[in-house]
Amino acid sequence: MMNRPVDPRRRFLIGAALSSSVIAPWSTLSFAGSSDAGANRFVMVILRGGLDGLSAVPAVGDPEFAAARGALAQFASPPLALDNDFALHPQLAALHAMYGRGELAVVHAVGLPYRERSHFDAQQLLESGGTRPYELTTGWLGRALAHSGSKGIALDTAVPLVLRGTTSVDTWSPSAMPDPSADFVMRLERMYGHDAALATALSRAKALHFDPEMMSSMAGGNSAGAGPRA
Repeated sequence: MMNRPVDPRRRFLIGAALSSSVIAPWSTLSFAGSSDAGANRFVMVILRGGLDGLSAVPAVGDPEFAAARGALAQFASPPLALDNDFALHPQLAALHAMYGRGELAVVHAVGLPYRERSHFDAQQLLESGGTRPYELTTGWLGRALAHSGSKGIALDTAVPLVLRGTTSVDTWSPSAMPDPSADFVMRLERMYGHDAALATALSRAKALHFDPEMMSSMAGGNSAGAGPRA
């Protein structure tokens, strides 16, 4: 393939996947590099535009691969070998290191039984886990959270379908607004103090906004560069 710069929105998602815990059974927000090194974490990244699987995980051991892919089989540097048959795109060095430590598995060439041509219906099925588009209004991961008693957070402005269910899920996204002053927060606490729903929402927002590990992890970002094609 011919390499090209990663879209900034996609770079943020990749950075979030590599540096933070999107969904985890935590008591407070936990991120890679935190003191709670033994905590289990489950990270799910949805690339809305899709991902070229044979770019991210090329079938380098297939003698027909180069001929079938043409220019898409060209890489700026050698792919990172997983075994004799498959490798990782050279820009996925962090994932390759995780694979070497036994922390990553690749499930290749899988898909939904849905075979129609609506990208939106396919996304709905991917997130809901249903057999027909729009038959479910909850997500498979949201239902799993309810069953396990775990907590989740979406790095987005709204909770995606995959996380919707009976369990409350927090959201977080970077804000262009300046940080609220202590006086402003105190005034909100006074205003919301007699309303249980608003007081609870404010308390959760404060816990997310002022969590130091989240702030430092998100501020780090991810290096720019070329990566797998979508």
